[in-house]
Amino acid sequence: MLKKLLPILLAATLMFLAAGQAFAENEIQVFIDGEKVNFEERPFIENGTTMVPFRPIFEKLGLDISWNGEAQTVSGINKRLWISLKVGNTSAVLNNQETKLSLAPSIVNGSTFVPLRFVGEATGKNVIWEDKTKSIYIHSSVEDYLLESIYFTDKKLTYEGDMKEGKKDGHGKYYLDSKLLYEGQFKNGKMEGRGILYFKGGQKLYDGEWAQGMISGQGKLYKETGALWYEASFENNAPEGEGKFYYSSGSIYEGSLSNGSAEGKGKYYNEFGKLVYEGQFKDFRYNGLGKVYYADGQVHSEGAFKIINLMGKGRSITRTEKLGLKESLKTICSMDKGNYILSRES
Repeated sequence: MLKKLLPILLAATLMFLAAGQAFAENEIQVFIDGEKVNFEERPFIENGTTMVPFRPIFEKLGLDISWNGEAQTVSGINKRLWISLKVGNTSAVLNNQETKLSLAPSIVNGSTFVPLRFVGEATGKNVIWEDKTKSIYIHSSVEDYLLESIYFTDKKLTYEGDMKEGKKDGHGKYYLDSKLLYEGQFKNGKMEGRGILYFKGGQKLYDGEWAQGMISGQGKLYKETGALWYEASFENNAPEGEGKFYYSSGSIYEGSLSNGSAEGKGKYYNEFGKLVYEGQFKDFRYNGLGKVYYADGQVHSEGAFKIINLMGKGRSITRTEKLGLKESLKTICSMDKGNYILSRES
């Protein structure tokens, strides 16, 4: 009897483990400035909107919480923001202005769930969905991160390192709530020289040059995943001048940057390293004089582009037959940075 039961028990155990693994793989993970947010009730996606329990996310975003059980209203407040959401209502109040939600807050297993993107963007942060890992990354701009972590923080910031005449000078480290935040050079009390800035989760955020406590000079910005984001010259905590922007798809922009955006002359390479376009850009889009290339390096079209459309005088080149300008171009929209890519038609 026992021999007959053993295969059944083994099969049941394997099915249970497989189901548990699949469930874990589909679990939505949320990170704020590189630090994972832990939830007692799991986030879920409904009609394309990610819903999360409000309390952990509000607390991690630095919002003081107020819950009115009778009105079923949750509110969050800090120095710059007042936000109020009501269960079952697609209207929310943001700094006394009514705004529409993609999905109404709801109560699940006793926890109130709210739309994550709305709350994250309301606090002025960027919200990025990573489909491969089912992860959501919420992060501040680099400047805001420095302000909130070093210059105007209400958390414990400690320094460990060299001193000169009572000021930070030489090699040193900043710790925020006992976690390494910055390691590098200091001069006259400020970060200056070579240094590394870290996310709250411990991942590298920036590695490069500093001046007067700001990111300035040559350096690299990284995503929470460890992937390279920008490799460029920096000014006032933002990419400025010549540099590279790395798309999550593997493609690359190389050229002029202004406040982190592709502005001016540049080149766009696809994920295989092939030159797709060279010319003028505006906000990561083809805009102005430029050329589009086939994968073999031959010119597909050239002329004056206006947000992807070839406008004005120009010429389109094909190998098989003469085609009209509209017919010779196929427009494909990439969701990464809203950039548009031209490809050769089959």
